[in-house]
Amino acid sequence: MKALIILNGECRNCTYLFNQLEKYDFIICADGGYKHLKGFNRVPDAVLGDFDSVEQPEGVFAIKYPVEKNMTDGEIAIEYALEKGADEIVLTCALGGRVDHEMANIFLLTRYENARIEEENCSVLCIDGEYMPENADGKTISLIPYMEAEVKLENFKYPLDGVINTGSTLTLSNIAKENSKIIVKKGKCLLIINHTI
Repeated sequence: MKALIILNGECRNCTYLFNQLEKYDFIICADGGYKHLKGFNRVPDAVLGDFDSVEQPEGVFAIKYPVEKNMTDGEIAIEYALEKGADEIVLTCALGGRVDHEMANIFLLTRYENARIEEENCSVLCIDGEYMPENADGKTISLIPYMEAEVKLENFKYPLDGVINTGSTLTLSNIAKENSKIIVKKGKCLLIINHTI
């Protein structure tokens, strides 16, 4: 099952996003993410959160959590999606807004292997092993190591076979070619595929 989780970050082009809604089997709004969906005449399957960013909606299945809790509304939504049987989870409206929430949303990907972020201008995922980005020829791709990672980049403008550490900017703004391949031999990396740059 493919689940979409709408968070409370920026929605740079909501029309683009919500034209994609039919691709998903289950739609969850995490608290203030509900305000992004309201104008599109689509009722989510669930709205979850402490409702500090939006008033708890009426006529929609909603679960209210305490304001003082040990997880963000986004992580609660991921756990809920997994409980419902999701094997693919897409987070959107996950970037922009508060920097701490944006970083937390990105780092959730290092914990939940079947989750990724999809925005109009970029995709973000956490990878290990071999990965071939689809339709990426000519796109700007950045790789950010999660702790230490041993990486090989094939069919990129700037090839690499070596170790990169957290804090290194060596693997930012590379250019993918046809049949580009990323091989993470050790560790994990956050992969950012820019769609508009």
